[in-house]
Amino acid sequence: MVAFNECNNLEQYMDSYGSLLGEQASRSVAPLHVPGKDDTIDLSEFLRTPYGAQAHCATAIVKALDRQKTVMMVAECGTGKTITSIVACHSHAKGKPYRAIVMVPPHLVGKWCREVDSTIAGAKIRAIKTYKDVTPLLGADKPEVPEWYIISQSSAKLGTTWRAAFATKKRAIGIPFCPSCGHAVMK
Repeated sequence: MVAFNECNNLEQYMDSYGSLLGEQASRSVAPLHVPGKDDTIDLSEFLRTPYGAQAHCATAIVKALDRQKTVMMVAECGTGKTITSIVACHSHAKGKPYRAIVMVPPHLVGKWCREVDSTIAGAKIRAIKTYKDVTPLLGADKPEVPEWYIISQSSAKLGTTWRAAFATKKRAIGIPFCPSCGHAVMK
């Protein structure tokens, strides 16, 4: 092994310290869940059971959420991201009532409502049409059953309807007027 200060290039450094770096990398990126070695979460309470790979993915998500605030799941269309997410969210709650808000493309709102309904018994499910439907949840009592609120990303993004506080008349350039009654705005 060459001393660190005697390495003149990357090749010499990797020849000398590559195995140590590899061991350190292996220790620092140990997986939270290993399919085939680790068991999956309990799936007995669900009305339908995810496939094996989906169950292992949901288990890994629950383990990740136990140690961090967010998880990103990226997969191909048709791999079961919806049921995996539903199972992971419900299992992470560990039997306690919870409130989940899901933002999806507009064409998937109905699908999510159906999938939650066919997966979790007794869940309260509501498709949210506008952001105004979310604001009552801010001061609401704690949920008594799992509550799922599904909103399209378009409604969340474009849901607020903005109106002009005043407009200007073209013939009297620069004079603001009320868009409702048409009178000139004095203040």
